[in-house]
Order: sequence, then C-alpha cells, then structure tokens
Amino acid sequence: MPKIKAVIFDCIDTLVKPGENSKSEITKTLKKLPVPYCIVTNDGTDIEKLQQVGMYECFKGRIFEAPGINGKKNLFNEISKNMQLKPQECLVIEDNIDGTKNASKSEMKILAYLGHKTTFVNYFDLRVAGAWGLLDEMEFLWFLTNNNKTR
Repeated sequence: MPKIKAVIFDCIDTLVKPGENSKSEITKTLKKLPVPYCIVTNDGTDIEKLQQVGMYECFKGRIFEAPGINGKKNLFNEISKNMQLKPQECLVIEDNIDGTKNASKSEMKILAYLGHKTTFVNYFDLRVAGAWGLLDEMEFLWFLTNNNKTR
C-alpha cells in the first residue's frame, strides 16, 4: 500500500444523501485524519448541499471547484501541487465513473465510496474506471491514512 499523504473527496452527492450516511461518523473521521484533506465540487450547488446537511464547516477553506467534469483532471493535479505532494501520494474518495477516470489519469490512488447502498454493478464500474478498492465505511479511512507512524 502506498503512503497516503492527503485525501481528496470527490463524492459530495454520496456524502450528503439523507439517511445514507452518518454525518457524525464522517465528521468524526475527518477530525481524526492525520493527513490534510479537501473536497472537490462541480458548482455552487455542491456547497449548498454541504451547508444543508451541516457538513460545510468540516470542509470550509478546503473546497476546490472544478470547471465541469473535464476540468477535474487538471484540478486533481493542481491540488496535489498546492499541497506540495506527488499525485501518487494522494487518495481520492470517488463516487462516479468520470471522476474516477480523471483521478486515474492524474495517477492518484482511488477508492470507490458509494455510501451504504453499494451495489456490485456500481462498484464494478468504478473498478473498471480505475478505483483500486472500495471504502465501505468512512471510519476505515483513518487506518488507510495513518501509515506514517512506525508500528
């Protein structure tokens, strides 16, 4: 497993689905992450979604807006440069095929996150697009990023 030095969330729609995810589970995980994190949005409505479910404060100052789906590949590269990291040191948490393909083109590691309604078809499609695994519980993210400490 490569060392993960930053986490980029590109899964707003899955994070904010009412009843799909535990906001407290997600915010608790974010507070414990030992690496920097941010979130990618497509437009202003994504920020409104975060505000509506009370998660905006978790990402305030860590929001990067992509100029449409095609702009995400460049945005992923910009984020890694902004954090002074190689793209391979970043982990993208992704819930759609286009975003997975763009992160993969940037040579980032990708985990599919589909909330609590993961289906084999969705997961398979994301694997084909470049995701190398499934993050089925947000709390496992802490274990994946806590790899800088000696054991």
